[in-house]
Amino acid sequence: MVTVFDTGDFWVQPVSVPANGLDVAGVDGRGLQIIAALAEEAGGGWGLHPSRSRLGEQRLKGTAVWVALPVPEPVRAPALVEVSPAKAIRRLAELLQARGVGDLITRACEHEAVLSLSGLTVWFGRGTYSWQGAAGRVRVAVADVVDVAEQILAQTELARRRSEMEGSC
Repeated sequence: MVTVFDTGDFWVQPVSVPANGLDVAGVDGRGLQIIAALAEEAGGGWGLHPSRSRLGEQRLKGTAVWVALPVPEPVRAPALVEVSPAKAIRRLAELLQARGVGDLITRACEHEAVLSLSGLTVWFGRGTYSWQGAAGRVRVAVADVVDVAEQILAQTELARRRSEMEGSC
């Protein structure tokens, strides 16, 4: 999986990706054309969601565009990652704080750990992070902690923006 950050909020509007590069006069959307074509050709997927930058002094709000490509069978190897719950939840907290998410509460014991932030609780145990998402229970392996942070950030950004929109009416 590869994720790229952009300061634009184009995830708010429906994204239309011109097929086969037919929109040669257009300036926008060419990057998405490449991502869509790459994902389709390789049998993967792509998408976008709200996010925050990891670099710079200000944690800019914007969009993360991701593409996931399958790994050929001979290249796959079992991911044997053993990490203590305290270390796993601490690493997730560090990634979220690096993107400007504050007010995190963490607790850990020998077999499990928990991280709480505004409106969301994430558990870690038996090698996986889990939380309740919009589509139900989400479980992700510890090796994908960067993706976990991105998913949690997207969920909290969507909730924050919904709250802002409701408050502006």
